Amino acid sequence: MDMLRERPDRSDRELARVLGCSRSEVRRVREGLLRAPSRSTESSHKSIAFWERFEFALGLVIVGFALALRIANYLEIKANDPYFSNFTVDPRLYHEWAIRICNGDWMGAGSFHLGPLYPYVLGVCYAIFGSGPEVGHLLNVILGTVSVGLIWLLTRDVFGWRSGLVAALLAAAYPMLIYTGCDLVLENLQVPLNALVLLLLCRALSRPRLWLFCCAGLCLAVSALARPNVLLYVPCALACIALARRKGAAWRTVMTRCAAMVLGVAVGIAPITIRNWLATGDVILVTDNGGLNFYVGNNPDATGYFNPPGWISTVQFGDPDRMRAFATQHARDALGHEPSPSEVSAHWRGMAWSWMRGNPADALTLLARKAWLLLSSNEFGVERQLVLDQGYSWVLRLPAPGFEVVVPLALLGMVVSRRPFRSVLALDLFVLSQSLALVLFFISDRYRVPMAPAVMALAGAGGVWLVDVVCQRRWRLAAGGVCCVALMGWATIRPLDSNVTASNFYNLGNKLRDQGKFDEAVAQYRLAIEIQPRDISPHNNLALILERIPSGRAEAVREWELVWGLARDSGDQARLERAERHLKALGQVPRH
Repeated sequence: MDMLRERPDRSDRELARVLGCSRSEVRRVREGLLRAPSRSTESSHKSIAFWERFEFALGLVIVGFALALRIANYLEIKANDPYFSNFTVDPRLYHEWAIRICNGDWMGAGSFHLGPLYPYVLGVCYAIFGSGPEVGHLLNVILGTVSVGLIWLLTRDVFGWRSGLVAALLAAAYPMLIYTGCDLVLENLQVPLNALVLLLLCRALSRPRLWLFCCAGLCLAVSALARPNVLLYVPCALACIALARRKGAAWRTVMTRCAAMVLGVAVGIAPITIRNWLATGDVILVTDNGGLNFYVGNNPDATGYFNPPGWISTVQFGDPDRMRAFATQHARDALGHEPSPSEVSAHWRGMAWSWMRGNPADALTLLARKAWLLLSSNEFGVERQLVLDQGYSWVLRLPAPGFEVVVPLALLGMVVSRRPFRSVLALDLFVLSQSLALVLFFISDRYRVPMAPAVMALAGAGGVWLVDVVCQRRWRLAAGGVCCVALMGWATIRPLDSNVTASNFYNLGNKLRDQGKFDEAVAQYRLAIEIQPRDISPHNNLALILERIPSGRAEAVREWELVWGLARDSGDQARLERAERHLKALGQVPRH
C-alpha cells in the first residue's frame, strides 16, 4: 500500500510483479485509496496486512491439516471399511495390474483398455514397499495432500494469497477429495497432475517461457495417460496462448509457444501410442474403450450416469476384462471378421451415433439430463457410494463444505473474476472442457473430481470477493452475491432421483458377504433388488446366502426361481443351469 501511495503512476502489472500478488488485488487496493476510507475499511486493510505476514505459514498449516484429515480417514477405513483390502471392479483391476508390473510384466498384452498411469505408479510403489493394500492407500494420502498444496499455489498465483488460502482450506476438507482416497482409483493421481498443468500454464501465460509451455503440455499428456478425456483441454489451452498475445507481439512468437505446448503433449503420449501399435498393429492414442463408454452414455436405456444398457447383462460390466471381451465379441459378430481395437471402438461409437440420429429428441433430453446431473450435489457412484460409506469413517461425516457450497462459489468466481484475464480464462475453459467430456459420456461422482483444482481456485476467488464487498459495505453487490450462491446451492441439492444406484448396494453386499456378515449382505441385496428388480446378480447372490439359513430356504426357492426365469429370458445359460441345480438340491423343479 505504501508503494501505491509513493508511485501511483506505476501500472497494475508492474506493481503485481513487484509485490508478488495478482493485478486484481492491486486494482482493489488502488480503488480503496481513491475513496475516502472509512474506519472499517482502514481496519480491514490493517487486518489483511497483518495476516499477510503469516501467509506462507498459514498455507503450510492448511496443508498439514489436509494431511491429518487424510491420515485419520486412512486409519478409520483400515479398521472399518469392507472395501479396504477387498477391491472391486476398477480398483481390483488396478491392484492386480500393478502386481503384474511389480513382478516384471511391464509391457502387458494388447492395447490398453484403461488408462495405464495409475497402475504403473502403483506397481513401482509395490516393487519398493510391498503389495499390501496399505501401500496403495498411503500413496493416496500423499497424493491427496500434494493436491491441496498445488491448489494453494495455483490459486495464490492467479487470484492472490487470500484466495489461495481459502481454496486450500476448501480442498483440504472437501468430502469427495478425501473419499476418493478410500479406493485405488486414478483420480487420486489425476487431481495433482491437473493442478500442476494449470499452475504451469497460468505461470507461462503471465511470464511467457517456452519451457513452461512445454512442461504444461507434458504434464497434460501425463494426466491423459490416467484418463484421456483431459485432452479436450488442448485446444482450449492453445486458445488461451493465442489470446495472451500482447500488443505488438509477432504472431510467430504465439505460434512458437503453441508449438512448444503441442510438443510437450506429443512427447508425453507418444510412448504409449507406440507401445499400443507394437502390441496390436493398430493406432490407439491411449486407450481403446472410448467407443464402448460413449455407447453406455448414449443409448435407449441411458440414464445419465453409468448404467449398463438393458439388453446387456450386468455381469459383463462387473469386470473390465469381461466387458472388453464382450465388446470385442459383439463387434466381431456384427462385422464378420476379427476386428482391431480401433474397429471395436468405432463399432460401438457408431451404434451410439445411429441411435442419436434416429432419436434426436430423446438424445437432446438425455443431454440436458446429464447437464443437470453434472450440477447436482448427488454423488452418483459407479462401484461404491459416499453416502453408504460415511458410516465407516467419522472424517467423511464431518460437516465440511461440499458440492452444494463449493460449486456455487466457483460459479460466482467465474462471473466476478475478470482479471488476470488470461489465467482466469484458462481455469474457466478447463472446467467447461471437462464438463463437456462428462456430458458427452456419463456422470459419476469421482469423474467430476479431476476438475477440483480449477473449481477450488474459482471458489476461493468467489469467497474472497464476497468478503471484500461486505467489508467495503457495498451492500447491493453483497446481497446479490449471497442470493446467487444460495440459489445455486439450492438448485444443486434438488433431488433428480435416488442418489444411490443398485450396483452400489450390490457391491457393498458382496463385500459384507466376503467378510461373513451375511445378515447385512442380505439387506444390501434386497435394496439393490428394490431398485432394479430384473437385475439377475443380486437375486443370485441373495439366493446363495438364504439357502444356507434354515429359516430362509423357502425364500431361497423363490429367489432361485426368479434367477431361473431371468436367465431364461436373457439367454444366460450358465445362470440357468446353476438355478436348476440349486432348485433340485432344495427339492424343487423350475416352473416352466
